[in-house]
Amino acid sequence: MLSANDRRWIAWILGALLLVAIARLPIGYYAFLRLAVFIGGVVLVWQAWQAQRQLGGAAILVAGIALLFNPIAPVHFYDKSTWQVIDLACGLFFLWYGRQMKE
Repeated sequence: MLSANDRRWIAWILGALLLVAIARLPIGYYAFLRLAVFIGGVVLVWQAWQAQRQLGGAAILVAGIALLFNPIAPVHFYDKSTWQVIDLACGLFFLWYGRQMKE
């Protein structure tokens, strides 16, 4: 099981990656972002489940974000401005989620 500090860093890194995604970047970055957010989100949800044997509201939201960004069955909005709002909201959420994690 990962320490709270490790989980915190995963959330903060995901938050930073999502905030960077607001800029216009090559398509390769967004493919990487999908994979990173999906894997990081699954790890965070799994760790939350292992720690408490139940998922709180924030962990359920992380699971939803992981599904939204999953690279296997990608969700397409086709509009950069829609994704910018999603990236901003999810990035800020992950920064908050990392900050509120307890030791």
